[in-house]
Amino acid sequence: MPASVKPPPGRPDEAANERLNGCPVCGSAAIPPLLWGRSHHRALWYRYCRCADCGLVFVNPRKPAETRHEEVAEGHRVFNRLVRRFVFDRHEFRFNITGPASKFVPPRSSSGAPHRWLDVGCGVGNLLEVVHGMGYEAHGLELNRKMAEWMREHRAHLRITQGLVGDLPPGATYDVISADNLLEHIHEPVAFLRQLRERLSDHSLLVVRVPNHDNVLRALLEKTGRLPTSYLVDPDAHCCNYSRPALEALLARCGFRIERCMEHLMLSYPLKNLLRRLTMRWPGRLRAALATFYPASFVFDRIIQSGGIDITVFARKRGDPS
Repeated sequence: MPASVKPPPGRPDEAANERLNGCPVCGSAAIPPLLWGRSHHRALWYRYCRCADCGLVFVNPRKPAETRHEEVAEGHRVFNRLVRRFVFDRHEFRFNITGPASKFVPPRSSSGAPHRWLDVGCGVGNLLEVVHGMGYEAHGLELNRKMAEWMREHRAHLRITQGLVGDLPPGATYDVISADNLLEHIHEPVAFLRQLRERLSDHSLLVVRVPNHDNVLRALLEKTGRLPTSYLVDPDAHCCNYSRPALEALLARCGFRIERCMEHLMLSYPLKNLLRRLTMRWPGRLRAALATFYPASFVFDRIIQSGGIDITVFARKRGDPS
């Protein structure tokens, strides 16, 4: 790390005491320090390394996985904000996730039976609501206990399991498994994706969306000298930060073949959050009416082929993992 790059004000997080000697994706020992990231909530900082082989950017040292699991499982979540965003989420999910996925695995099989869709890290179930409405059998896995309880009470038509992948019903398999903005939170991505692979049925589909660390906005900040403390990293939550090469290397190592990869500029995402805040007190019908115009913003999401804010991949199982 250049001598001129100093940690931001504050101190290192003492709970981040697990030091890595290799890249979590490819195992390479060539992991030089890259930058410092400051907590979004406290005056604490974290060190990032970047793998010289696959390009993964990751917190090192980091909090142990068990610590993070406990924080997430018992953490407080603002349900109202997430639920009210659904009128906008459903349009974006159909455009970027469920619509493209249905071209690979339609909602129903040739016999008419519904295909089973599992959303890992499903939050309050906004994606699953879209999945259910399309005709899939909707299953969700959520680590946060309060969110799982809320869904069981308010969205009882969704089949929810609280916990980690190992807590899913024994032997249960799924035709589509999605992990939307989840992989960046996972400490051991290779083990995690191999677990999901075992839960996929034949001719099934894996859908993964992650923030793209090598995006155009971050590149602009780097040019202005703001990279060392860029807010585009979230050390409190994102232990791994993917670029397209890192994500492709991870999927290949775990026994997946990418069928489609999309990079999105995602200008619609901050617009969605802005509209949610502006319409928080509006009557439901008025908010829904406004949401019908929201898809017009999607035309800007795919105006670039690389350097997008998000990366979404649709992948199938291939031979045995390496």
